[in-house]
Amino acid sequence: MKNELSRFFQLVFSVLLLESIAADSADENIKGELWSAVKLQFNKNSTTGFRRIESEITNINFNNLIDDERSIRNRNLLSGSGVAAGDIDNDGLCDLYFCGLENGNKLYRNLGGWKFTDITDISKVSCLGQDSTAAAFADIDGDGDLDLLVNALGGGTRLFRNDSNLKFTEITNESGLKSNAGSMSMTLADIENDGDLDIYVTNFHPVTIKDSPNTRIRVRMVNDKPKVISVNGVSTSSPNLKGRFEISKNRNVLEYGEPDFLFINIGNGVFKKADYSEYFLNESGQRLEMIPLDWGLAARFSDINQDGYPDLYVCNDLFTPDRIWINDGSGRFREIPKLALRNTSTFSMGVDFADFDRDGDFDFFVVDMLSRSHAMRHLQVSELISSNEDQSILLSRPQFSRNTLQLNRGDNTFAEVARYANVEASEWSWGPIFIDVDFDGYEDILVTNGQLRDFQNADMAAVIDREKNEKGLSQGKVLNLISKFPDLRTPNVAFRNNKDGTFSDYSSQWGFDQAGISQGMALADLDNDGDMDVVMNNLLENAGIFENLSPKPRISVKLNGLKNINGIGAKIVVTQNDLAQKQEIICAGRYLSSDQSIRTFGVQDKASNISITWPSGAVQSVSSIEPDYSYTFKEPSLVRRHEDAETERQSLFDDISDLLKHSHKDRPYEDFQRQLLIPIKYSQSGPGISWVDINSDGFDDLIISNGAGGRLSVYHTKKGGKIEPVNSKMLLKTNWDQTMILPTFSDKGEASLIVGVSNYESGSDRLPSAALYDFPKQKTSAIRSGINGSTGPMCQADINGDGVLEVFIGGQIIPSHYPAPAGSALMKFEDGNFKVAYKWDKFGMVQSAVFSDIYGDQKPELITAQHWGSLRVFTWNDNDWNPIEITDQLGLSKLTGWWNGVATGDFNNDGLIDIVATNWGHNWRSKPSSSNPKRIYYGDLYDDGSTASIEASLIENEWKPDRRLNILRAALPPIRENILTFEDLGKSSVYNAFGRSIEKAEFLDVIEFRSGIFINKLNAPMEFIPLPAKAQLAAAFGVVVEDFDGDAFQDIFLAQNFFASNPEYSRSDSGRGLLLKGNGIGGFRAVPSINSGIKIYGEQRACATSDFNQDGRIDLAVSQNSETTKLFLNSNGKPGLRIRLKGTVRNPYSIGAKISSTNPVFTKEVQSGSGYWAGNSSTVVFPKIDKDNIVEVTWPNYKKIKYVISAKSKSVELDIGGGVINLK
Repeated sequence: MKNELSRFFQLVFSVLLLESIAADSADENIKGELWSAVKLQFNKNSTTGFRRIESEITNINFNNLIDDERSIRNRNLLSGSGVAAGDIDNDGLCDLYFCGLENGNKLYRNLGGWKFTDITDISKVSCLGQDSTAAAFADIDGDGDLDLLVNALGGGTRLFRNDSNLKFTEITNESGLKSNAGSMSMTLADIENDGDLDIYVTNFHPVTIKDSPNTRIRVRMVNDKPKVISVNGVSTSSPNLKGRFEISKNRNVLEYGEPDFLFINIGNGVFKKADYSEYFLNESGQRLEMIPLDWGLAARFSDINQDGYPDLYVCNDLFTPDRIWINDGSGRFREIPKLALRNTSTFSMGVDFADFDRDGDFDFFVVDMLSRSHAMRHLQVSELISSNEDQSILLSRPQFSRNTLQLNRGDNTFAEVARYANVEASEWSWGPIFIDVDFDGYEDILVTNGQLRDFQNADMAAVIDREKNEKGLSQGKVLNLISKFPDLRTPNVAFRNNKDGTFSDYSSQWGFDQAGISQGMALADLDNDGDMDVVMNNLLENAGIFENLSPKPRISVKLNGLKNINGIGAKIVVTQNDLAQKQEIICAGRYLSSDQSIRTFGVQDKASNISITWPSGAVQSVSSIEPDYSYTFKEPSLVRRHEDAETERQSLFDDISDLLKHSHKDRPYEDFQRQLLIPIKYSQSGPGISWVDINSDGFDDLIISNGAGGRLSVYHTKKGGKIEPVNSKMLLKTNWDQTMILPTFSDKGEASLIVGVSNYESGSDRLPSAALYDFPKQKTSAIRSGINGSTGPMCQADINGDGVLEVFIGGQIIPSHYPAPAGSALMKFEDGNFKVAYKWDKFGMVQSAVFSDIYGDQKPELITAQHWGSLRVFTWNDNDWNPIEITDQLGLSKLTGWWNGVATGDFNNDGLIDIVATNWGHNWRSKPSSSNPKRIYYGDLYDDGSTASIEASLIENEWKPDRRLNILRAALPPIRENILTFEDLGKSSVYNAFGRSIEKAEFLDVIEFRSGIFINKLNAPMEFIPLPAKAQLAAAFGVVVEDFDGDAFQDIFLAQNFFASNPEYSRSDSGRGLLLKGNGIGGFRAVPSINSGIKIYGEQRACATSDFNQDGRIDLAVSQNSETTKLFLNSNGKPGLRIRLKGTVRNPYSIGAKISSTNPVFTKEVQSGSGYWAGNSSTVVFPKIDKDNIVEVTWPNYKKIKYVISAKSKSVELDIGGGVINLK
């Protein structure tokens, strides 16, 4: 709804002040129209970071107390309390209000100079006798001063009106807010843009019944389904229990939370509680099936889609999912589409929004409870999320037990990048805040954390369960056991923004690593020096007051609205040197807390421009504002202005997948039951896809392999881009997965197909390596290579130049023996049959392969990509089928990874063929490097015939197991002899855990997970250059090299995503298919989807290209596992020259030929099999120029011939005799 057109007239005012406001440094105050500024005073010689100001100085001696026995009986109390910041008396100094549990709340007036005084008794806002959770200062009644809102478990929301003179009057009953809900955080914004602030309150429950010792739950079968019928003798049909309990799919008892509240401000401090079902709709605009009963912890209003209306993110705990609501412009909300947000955190505690990558839109960060410590990750085992959505399904939104950082793609969809950004873990976290600590123009992250009892401690949980089951413990003994959960006083965390999409841990450098239990956190400029100080509410410890010591130039901004006095919801943009910093004025929205409503910006020591978009729609702009001033802007009155329509952008590709109507089918297979420790499913590797002119009519046809239970799919293309499915008695269902598809040719030049056969699921050695689909003879036959691995990739070339193609068959995996290296084979065609020319035993886990002349000797080299290995390259001597490996001399052998796809092209226009290879990316659970490799041990450790696979990380110079104890026990029971507890395993090396049995194992290391290019240096090792950051955000498989836009530079397309990881891992879902535009000198930049036209959300596998409609533009087909095959028509690239080669009878496409031109410099090879399980068209497209083009063809028999092609030609066929035929 960006720039929503339904508002035909928007209320807009633009105050453009073009005069310079540069002032002499001695001037304390300066003014402009509707703004004023005060010179800031601060120490320019200090060091960036924080200094804790002790209570002896501040007189803030607040300590959030909790009775130990109460905390044992009701763990909900351990979620803590927050703090609110605001200037209650309008004296220019920010005051503080702390919430307490056992003790009353405290209000401290700021006296200046870091001195505060307790005015709680005067103000009458102590709220004694309740478990206070959250607080916020906000001008509720529009009278110009800050009123106070306070939440409590069991006390709902209370409202105190500011009567001035430091006194407040409670008006909860009159306000319409009164409830007895278990209220946690709140967030305020003007959701209808009517000038006053509305409130959203997240609710939990005052008490969780399931957590109470010896809770009695009765379950009965109702309509063949288990149903909770009573709890502690009370029927679940009673009002307090209705809808509260449910039995999950795996028979766990789930207890739900309370509905949240939305309060609509109707003026003068009075609210109306909104009908949830009226205000919150599903993504289709229909009523929800039921009002969510979530465990709400935090919420935040933010204009996510930048349409001028506040949207809403709600953080929910446990199994209840986060809710993301988009404002429809009337104050009603719709669920964000499933595909717009692919996953969320599980135990979502808090959220914050910021434009952390400075691309102009808001990203957001949600915190969870994952530890940064290897040992603690083993010990802390999160509760099983039994109702979690299946991560293998496209239209699911699974929850992952870690922090999530959602990167806004610019079209109101998000890519989750926490692991890439190094912010996936920050301990048992509560409140995240984006703040530019070092004032470098990029926002950093602060996180509070800690817990009184580590309820994730798996060893302690096991003790309690064992005692319960064995002894039937009394309530008192259960409570005593619960008290023995260890505390978790962890250091708070600061992440510094590296300005490249990643962050580094700066907790220690910035003095933000004090250990404790810090929960609510707010920002406020307590000393009026123009930077935001930090205030924390700590459990069982004095409140934390942290002075921000930044010495760098800054700008502080405060707003003075006409009715919404603090301009809540306004967006401020400060621009300097083309760097635009955007922030939003918020009210509450922190975990249990609320900031002072100002914003600060780090700038260079020179003038900046500022633009403010007020919630009313008014736009206020001021040029050349000076640094080191605190600015106050008054909201201008309104004028009406017509809103111009957005300019429609033309994308390179159009999605025409509906013409195909093809979906891949893949029968489910449980890889993890056969090999418990395998990290990913290899049963979901396909499908393959190829363009082959199967009926020899001059048009490329599309062929797609299928999974077990499916059949090969063939589509004929016709003139004008028409597509027709082919029905044939040969296209029968198979009981195995089909992999790669290659063309093969009879002695009459007739095309048939070689289709790879996977025996991975069956494990049967009776299945062939491939099947020959002989369409001219209407029969199929087997191709047997004798390799021990399941067939994955295939490719072919005329290695010896005799006019007949050889076929490489790569072994992807040995069934049941991951990651043991599989065999592979080179097949030759002889005496009417395919025969083994050479067989590699233990070649590796080959995922893709391509033949390409990277040596420049006119002969094809074989390049393979492997899991747990490097790219490997082989060449051949004349008249000798024994391959010669040249991997090491090309400098490739040490770059081991989980390489998926491989393709070739000339990326720097030097005439040499370079390599591009896809990998797992850096948005994965591990990011191996040469200094921090990843290892897997494998073998028959216990002489039982099975292959164990043990992943390990190098921790403090010891290899330590990655997988948790429960799964290791199930897979390898003898581990019990050495490891008794989760804590033991977390501290143990592989050798301690498995004893001498590990000596039987072999191991493999990987050091590189980034996708990248390998620049050919001819007689020197290749140079590895990682692809741009956007290419590392998801696992990539298919890869194709083409000049898509017709600018004479080779571009790259990547097929991305992988969902079929084991349950302990998060799926890789941040890709949508990525187009990388080449610059002709080896560089690439990511093309946004809005420009490429490519948006594919599923598990993309193979990608293949063809100018199937023969318009001189390269089109693209992309397969997806268990989803729709995507077809993209290139509509806006510059048309080029189509070149087709006429080869020999057994190689009519001239596979293996190389075509080059010098003006422009451009090289293409005709290949069969490349990328990942893909076959591109044998008709290539060259850049078209305005004069005759001279191209040179190196034919598969090594003969070189030059051809002159007329500038008028659009499509030509070249023959080995030097002839040029113009095609229609």
